[in-house]
Amino acid sequence: MQPTNSLKDLKNILKYSAFESLSDSLIREIDGAYHEESKLPENSSTGGMVEVAAKYTDKWKEIADEYYDKIMDYGNSEQTDESVVMIDELKASVSKMKTNWERYYKEQSEAYANTLYAVYNGGTILHPMIADYKYDQQKEWALRLVSIYEQI
Repeated sequence: MQPTNSLKDLKNILKYSAFESLSDSLIREIDGAYHEESKLPENSSTGGMVEVAAKYTDKWKEIADEYYDKIMDYGNSEQTDESVVMIDELKASVSKMKTNWERYYKEQSEAYANTLYAVYNGGTILHPMIADYKYDQQKEWALRLVSIYEQI
């Protein structure tokens, strides 16, 4: 094996630390792709901005759904009498969080949209701003579930 003398190779090694958390990795990958795709000329229109935000909002939703399912499946094959109660409480709490979050997401998105309509009087910037808000909210929820999963 030959030693590498390339500064580029060294930067790549330092950039992708083995100590990067799953949350950090997802942020780097999904946020990075979102911001890069947002810069493309074909996505500079308000319609393009909305489409890109919706696409990456869906990616965060997929992550949230995946980790919610993983949490709900946690301990199913290896439960002991002592851990059953704690695992059941964890699952009930996360299920309640999901129900509350879904209601919150719907209500806050509507309230934010109404606020923007009042502020911008129906301007064209509304839809990209609403789409970006939904992106941020979905990302936050997904990362909360990933964080819970990382802890268990």
